[in-house]
Amino acid sequence: MRVPSYKLLKTFQVAAKLQSFKAAAEELFVTPSAISHQIKALEEQLGVALFERGVRALTLTDAGAHYLEHINDIFAKLESVTEQLQVRYGRSIIRLNVPPFFANELLLPRLASFSQTREETDIRIETTFSAPKAHPSEADLSIVWGTGPWEGLTVHELFPLSYIAACSPDFLLENPIDTYGDLHGKTLLQHEERRDAWERWALHLGISPIKPNRLIRLDTMSAVVRARACRRYAVESHRRSGWGARISTGFVESTSISLLRSAS
Repeated sequence: MRVPSYKLLKTFQVAAKLQSFKAAAEELFVTPSAISHQIKALEEQLGVALFERGVRALTLTDAGAHYLEHINDIFAKLESVTEQLQVRYGRSIIRLNVPPFFANELLLPRLASFSQTREETDIRIETTFSAPKAHPSEADLSIVWGTGPWEGLTVHELFPLSYIAACSPDFLLENPIDTYGDLHGKTLLQHEERRDAWERWALHLGISPIKPNRLIRLDTMSAVVRARACRRYAVESHRRSGWGARISTGFVESTSISLLRSAS
């Protein structure tokens, strides 16, 4: 049997990971139609349906999920062997796994200075949409949320997480906040992974929970910050971020952001 091409397998892996032909097309810099054609060609070559295509949903079949598991292992091994080859016979490489918001706001602005001091080192940055709480085996360094324990790893705590209530300066001009009660009836934003943040904020201040007229949940910190800039919303935000006008004192989260690396 002829083995499918690398191109078809990579297309399948990305589409399966994102569960969207459109998102896969954006990541691979092709059209959604090209992704669809490549997946169809792979399914025809294998004689197996890999996806169930709904009106608004794309899910893996049992065969597709089984195939993806092995494809992921194969690609991880291929990348590892390739990078080991580069390390041994070519340039060194550092593999970083970080959340997108951390990469955009904290890491990338500082990357140039690091590159100037380590010109012989290549850097590979991989971002994950959800806040990672474990160290991926394929990464040399990773930025994670949490307190561990992380056995067999070297841990460097970067800073604790603390949060404040904040808003855009325009929002504050149009909606003066003289007391915390002035937030009642306003639209509040929150991160999907911190659904109880406003309740814990109120508890920390010793006040009654805020009763918004609308609550909008967003699944990335970048989306939260962009929505905060729309003038109409208040948001619980990282105290370290500095985005927007501060409404209240902050409270320290019982977790932190840490840098992990293999102990060896």
